[in-house]
Amino acid sequence: MASQGDVNKFLGNFKQIVTQRGIWVVQREKNVNTQIELGFNNVDVQKEILRLDCTHYVDGPKPDRDRQGDVWEFGKIIEHEEVYIKVKLTGGVHPVCISFHFAEEPIGYPFQVRKEVTK
Repeated sequence: MASQGDVNKFLGNFKQIVTQRGIWVVQREKNVNTQIELGFNNVDVQKEILRLDCTHYVDGPKPDRDRQGDVWEFGKIIEHEEVYIKVKLTGGVHPVCISFHFAEEPIGYPFQVRKEVTK
């Protein structure tokens, strides 16, 4: 698990590159179906990714199981649904959004502060 500083550093760098170059969203069935259900296009996905902060962090950096490099995992409530987001910086032109789909199980957020309900 990364520190909050590491997450902030990654997100700062990642967002700068996304802003300059855009992001490539992998067109997996889960990703496409989630985008359709949310009424999102790739620009909307990019906007949500640019709004990520360390409270959305889930895990990473972790080695990509399919290609060289590391992936970072985040989660976010969008339209009252929890969405799992996995991104990666590559040596290519565009950063990659590998996953942008409804969470298949509850997500843990190590840097979110849970507010206690008092009676």
